[in-house]
Amino acid sequence: MQIVHLAAHYWPHRGGVETHVGEVSRALIAAGHRVTVVTQPETDQAPEQETWQGQTIVRLPSAVLNQTSWRYKLTIWRWWWQHRELLHSADVIQVHDVGWWLLPVWWLVRPKLFITFHGWETTWPIPTTAKVQRWFLNTIARGSVHVGAWIQEFYWDRPDLVTYGGVSDSLPLPRWPSSRTKLRVTFVGRLEADNDIDSYLTALRLLRDQHVPVSVTWVGDGSWRPQCEEFGTVTGWIDNPTSQLQKADVVLASSYLSILEAQAMGKPVISAYSLPLKERYLQTYPGSHWLRAESQPAAIAQCITSWLHPSPTEQAHVKLAAAWARQQTWAKVAELYLELWSRHV
Repeated sequence: MQIVHLAAHYWPHRGGVETHVGEVSRALIAAGHRVTVVTQPETDQAPEQETWQGQTIVRLPSAVLNQTSWRYKLTIWRWWWQHRELLHSADVIQVHDVGWWLLPVWWLVRPKLFITFHGWETTWPIPTTAKVQRWFLNTIARGSVHVGAWIQEFYWDRPDLVTYGGVSDSLPLPRWPSSRTKLRVTFVGRLEADNDIDSYLTALRLLRDQHVPVSVTWVGDGSWRPQCEEFGTVTGWIDNPTSQLQKADVVLASSYLSILEAQAMGKPVISAYSLPLKERYLQTYPGSHWLRAESQPAAIAQCITSWLHPSPTEQAHVKLAAAWARQQTWAKVAELYLELWSRHV
């Protein structure tokens, strides 16, 4: 099949959606399918088209950069009308969040149009307009995927299938935790408020005041970088976060992919939440009973400290989590998409 993915950002930009699309695309190519990813340019110098890891990447014109809202939309809609042959030649069109891109041409491609919703707008309470938009986009698509069962509890659309992402087959084998005199704590993700960075920082401040021996590495970047640098090293976005996870004794993570990879590597995971939405996000994750989800910084600090001398129960949970997480491969996620498409195409 010829599969076209649409995503707001893609390689070399890094993030959860980018990883999801990239890994699924690689698995589909390995299964003999052809994949094109249409995305926005990250800079004026980004090539309009290139091949990367067997995929064709097609970028929207650089004119979309730094435009006002309506000019931005009109530029994208005009481009899609001019390049509608790209959609005609596809067997499947999988949209990742940006369903509005195809509004002028959806009636031409609806028989092969599918949508994946990955997250939320980070505005709480969720605006009614956002719920309406998702309901409408889900209605005009042939089928949909939710990244997490929590989405249908907070929006008005219902998915055909649910996924939580996957892990690479080439992950290093787990190293089981034992007693330590100093803990290496690693956070993985965006350094933004919706990842409850403030809760993690408050917990680390408590540990510092209690003279608990920890070193902290922040793998990611965002507007909270200056505050995070007060408690350790910020690596920024790196090509291989796995190498940093390998060194960790405890992982702080608030997103499915980071949690899943950490668990697959045998790392204890602590996740902070402050909103009902994020609480359900963590509760509905299938591996939730093997992680610690906490809303209070004092509880997060206590969870971190416990890994200086982990109990047999804690060690058993980490091993069970690793056994389960390592089975959640990207090949299985690709099979989920193929199952969805086979129902309608």
